[in-house]
Amino acid sequence: ARACRTACLGYKRVRMSWKALALLFVGTVLAAGLVVGAVLYILFRAGGGPVEAADELLQSLSRGDVDSAWHQTSRGFREGTTLEQFAAFVREWRLTEATTRTWHTRSVSGDVGYSRATVRLEDGKRVPMFFHAAREDKRWRVTAIAVEVDNYPWPIQKGAIISAGANGVVIKD
Repeated sequence: ARACRTACLGYKRVRMSWKALALLFVGTVLAAGLVVGAVLYILFRAGGGPVEAADELLQSLSRGDVDSAWHQTSRGFREGTTLEQFAAFVREWRLTEATTRTWHTRSVSGDVGYSRATVRLEDGKRVPMFFHAAREDKRWRVTAIAVEVDNYPWPIQKGAIISAGANGVVIKD
């Protein structure tokens, strides 16, 4: 009766070998992996502009090239913050001693974005930083840099420069 049900309805019973089932399973897993990988790539690449701009700037600073780092910033940054002011900011937070950086947050909306990082210095101290960036002449450039004072792990001396950017430098009183 059972054989008649499938045969009478026009269905043909198909039996797959274990090799075919294994191949189907592997193919499905690979396809799903490719889809997940593509989505993750798009998500991380979309927020990469501000991180790449800030990372390039920090790399120049870790090589001790303050002048090059300043020139990697946006026009507005350079108009609002002189090279001397930028150098003072870098000295204040010892950014030429940066050894590693860990990126925590990134966000992009159109041609502007931001990223947060913790910069580790040679002596092991950490500097929590915020970078704002914008696309300028088809390239991402840092428009503002700030030390996140609320999260800063060591005492901050009176008069410390806490940010630099298009609006000049901000000094904590």
